[in-house]
Amino acid sequence: MFDITTTYGYWNALAFAFALLIALLISGALNRWARANAFEYDKGVDKGKVYLSGEDEPANRELHFSSQNLYWGFSEALTPYYRPVRGEHSGILNVYSFWLVVTLAMLLLVIILVGGR
Repeated sequence: MFDITTTYGYWNALAFAFALLIALLISGALNRWARANAFEYDKGVDKGKVYLSGEDEPANRELHFSSQNLYWGFSEALTPYYRPVRGEHSGILNVYSFWLVVTLAMLLLVIILVGGR
């Protein structure tokens, strides 16, 4: 009655809703159990701090890494590509939008010309 039959099998919306309800009830019960059994700690006391192999936690500024540091190897490997392309970037949104529209128009033209075969 409530089944949707396809070539790959069937799907019952009520069975899915029932399984979702059961999963939500189980996850809610696990959440309550975890909150009830979690240990309490005093804020501002050392036992709530992260263990960093005995080292003091550095200031936030010392933990900051720029994208240049993270992607150095990637950008260094692609320097032959980035060097000529970097000169073409003007930073003006109208230019980027123009090239996006031109590229999409060319792609649409190719789809129209090749799609008819």
